[in-house]
Amino acid sequence: MLYLRKIPSLLSVLQQCKRYTVAIQELELINTNGNTIPGKTVTQNNKYIMYYFSASWCSGCKLLLPKIKSIYTESRNRQIPLEIIYISLDDNMEEMMKGFRNNHGNWFAIPFGSPVIEELRYRFEVAYVPFIAVLKNDGTIVTKNGKKEVEDLGINVLETWID
Repeated sequence: MLYLRKIPSLLSVLQQCKRYTVAIQELELINTNGNTIPGKTVTQNNKYIMYYFSASWCSGCKLLLPKIKSIYTESRNRQIPLEIIYISLDDNMEEMMKGFRNNHGNWFAIPFGSPVIEELRYRFEVAYVPFIAVLKNDGTIVTKNGKKEVEDLGINVLETWID
């Protein structure tokens, strides 16, 4: 587990949250090709959303990624309505997109530099990466301890997340 290299002041985060309280459905997300997709399109047929906070410089994130890919593939095979939203804490867009294109699955990301990233970091109290939170598409939190659950259960974590 790596602690974040840059943690903004609490006041800064609170100001961002106040100014940018945006539901994921209202965002423009990107795919691994860099194309934008309305968040509503991504979430409308998915009951569960996994927020995956990560960074290309994070070795623990690289170790966790194969398990996340397996969970994503298994959810598709079992027709479980789960989508992953990648939230990059990289230092620049080039690092973010290179890691996203080369290492991630066929899921979506919040664009680099979006103020919503800080809002979500604050909302989920993200102090380290990798970090996983799973929510229902109505905003109900399923877990904020997803990293440990993925590490402990692998693809069987779907049994604990899905009702």
